[in-house]
Amino acid sequence: MTRKAETVQPRLGLLRNRTAMVVALLFCLYFALPKSITTLRFGAGPSAFSIHGRDPILIFGLIAATFIAASIASRSPLVADRVVFGVAAASFLLALIRELFLPISWAASIITGLHSILWTIAALVTLALVITTSRFPQRIQGKLQRDDY
Repeated sequence: MTRKAETVQPRLGLLRNRTAMVVALLFCLYFALPKSITTLRFGAGPSAFSIHGRDPILIFGLIAATFIAASIASRSPLVADRVVFGVAAASFLLALIRELFLPISWAASIITGLHSILWTIAALVTLALVITTSRFPQRIQGKLQRDDY
């Protein structure tokens, strides 16, 4: 009985796609902006689902986003994916801490500042990846040399 050798395709990173890079860059840039610029104020009070000032839908969403971003960061072979999604996971974790514990004003300011710094780092890495792939397309779209992925 002869079996044909199966070829295993190496896993590619999410940010190898130019559209994904641009979307990730816009997403990171939006979250890197100060909260006062990106917050829409409609005069609405707390959500109808909020319990003691905490929104459970937001909390579950942040938990899911943290888990998904950390999973992508830990499994991706592309270093840019690891950095961008790792930073996103850390930022979502900070937002979760801010939502769960409702820190005092100076601690909340520090968390918000770290949140913006993390997203700025992710935006810079994504921008560097966009520039690199536009100048040297074979570097990101070429074949992987190592088989240990």
